[in-house]
Amino acid sequence: MQDLIVRDVRLLGGKPAGREVLEVDDKTPIDWPIAWARQRADAYGGDACLKILAHGLEQRLPVVATKTYRSGIVTQAPVFSQGGAGIYFCTENIRLDTLGRFALLRGKLKGIDLMGCGAAYITPGFEGTDGDGNLLCHRLAQITGTYVRASTATQFYNAGVPLWAAIDFGVWEGTVITYAPNGSVYKVESGASAPTSCPIRPAIP
Repeated sequence: MQDLIVRDVRLLGGKPAGREVLEVDDKTPIDWPIAWARQRADAYGGDACLKILAHGLEQRLPVVATKTYRSGIVTQAPVFSQGGAGIYFCTENIRLDTLGRFALLRGKLKGIDLMGCGAAYITPGFEGTDGDGNLLCHRLAQITGTYVRASTATQFYNAGVPLWAAIDFGVWEGTVITYAPNGSVYKVESGASAPTSCPIRPAIP
């Protein structure tokens, strides 16, 4: 099975190793990597897995953090959840309102890995809307008709030494959830016990 790797360069590090790698940024239309993945998947007869390497989107919470310094200066900053609001990906990002773009990949892949922080995290109080990563992954699986895998936790990449060395995802962190093509939860794994290979691979005879 061939990995199709798409990395948003806002995730620091060098170009990932692999035969099929595409890099995008905040000026890249999201339709471009989707069309690329479709074309490359067809070239491998559908025996391919899409891996998206990018930062997770954190949901802004309706509270602020206040800090008072010895000098008497008081600062306030917004508070964000640990993820669940989507993925920083291309110009439009991967969010509930952009998932329809992925319909072009329906039936083309064996699986999709969202390798961003908290992609499957459910932000309390945001169930059923932006901030609900479980809903995001559920719908992505249904729209593409394939298995989708993501974690509820922060993901730690090895950016390489020096920094321009190939970025390496390493092992999964946190609770890793695989969603079936109908959107149901197919499997729940814990951290490093989850394989980094595509969610569904053919059995070895």
